[in-house]
Amino acid sequence: MEIFFWLSRPISLMETKLRPSVGMGVFLERWMMTKAAESYLKECCQEADHRLDELMKRINEG
Repeated sequence: MEIFFWLSRPISLMETKLRPSVGMGVFLERWMMTKAAESYLKECCQEADHRLDELMKRINEG
């Protein structure tokens, strides 16, 4: 849940205009967190698909 809080947090003026390097760090950090969340969700979906396939095989065999 915490990851979505960081992604939705507004970027302040201090992070972008006054210190561009920090602003870029924030964008990079958010991008990396987004990729991590995307990867995790993809892995979960693949696992769910695999379990569903196994369940369907058992139903069809029985």
